[in-house]
Amino acid sequence: MSVCPDCNGVMKWHPPFLICQLCGLALRRGEYNKRWREKNQTKGKEDETQTRKKKMDRDEYLQWLLHQKK
Repeated sequence: MSVCPDCNGVMKWHPPFLICQLCGLALRRGEYNKRWREKNQTKGKEDETQTRKKKMDRDEYLQWLLHQKK
């Protein structure tokens, strides 16, 4: 089953297009694959940024906690 890269709705195959049943987006197979690759690359960068932010927050909390115990 294919998932819409825009709205995460179900996409059905109606040759030569995949058509989203929710938003009506129609893409050829190559366009569909390109959209998903782009979306996954962007998602990876966002995940990396969130991971760095969490680490910085933990480090900051640890510094605060150690300072309080002195």
